[in-house]
Amino acid sequence: MNVGKHLILDFYGCNEALLDNYNGLLSIFKESLSLCDATVLKVTGNKFEPQGVTLLALLAESHASLHTWPENKYCAMDFYTCGPTARPEEIIEHLYLKLGANSRLIRTFDRSPKLCIFKEE
Repeated sequence: MNVGKHLILDFYGCNEALLDNYNGLLSIFKESLSLCDATVLKVTGNKFEPQGVTLLALLAESHASLHTWPENKYCAMDFYTCGPTARPEEIIEHLYLKLGANSRLIRTFDRSPKLCIFKEE
């Protein structure tokens, strides 16, 4: 029984200027949340000096975060949803194009209350 989906996105080779643009990223972040039908309760963030942006969204379905390292042309996004309404996969291509990335790494995990025990062999 899965109770949620955890999407971890890494975007490489992104537009360096955009990764340091708080308002531009905020717009893209909100567009992405809307595309996947997430219910946004609150969005907050911070512009760091000398560079970088972090955005956090509290969702009715759980949460999303976006972190940038302009000097490395790298953006990381974490998207966790519970229930069947939000579709986090819908944001992948949108973010890839909007961030001007040249490559990406996508990892998806199903979250479950079932305990899993792993043994090393």
